[in-house]
Amino acid sequence: NDLFLNIKFNESEIKYRREKLGYCSNDKVFVFSGILSGWQSVDLLKQFFELLLSKEQNAKILFLSNESDVIDQLIKLYPTRI
Repeated sequence: NDLFLNIKFNESEIKYRREKLGYCSNDKVFVFSGILSGWQSVDLLKQFFELLLSKEQNAKILFLSNESDVIDQLIKLYPTRI
C-alpha cells in the first residue's frame, strides 16, 4: 500500500510537533502503541523500559495505550520522562 509513502515532514514541522509534545531536540522518544495486559509479558516490558531509562538519560517514552499499573509505576520512577 502506497498510502503512507508520500507523507513527508520537514525539519520545522518535526521541531514544532516535538516542542508541542514537550520534547527537546536531543530527546530520544520511544513510542509504545497498544494494549498493556498481563498476557503480553508486561513485566518484561517494564523491565526493558526501566533499563532503557536508567541507561539512556535522554530517553523518553510516549505511551499510546490504556491506563496501566506499569505506566503508573514508571511515572513514579521517571516522572518527567513518561
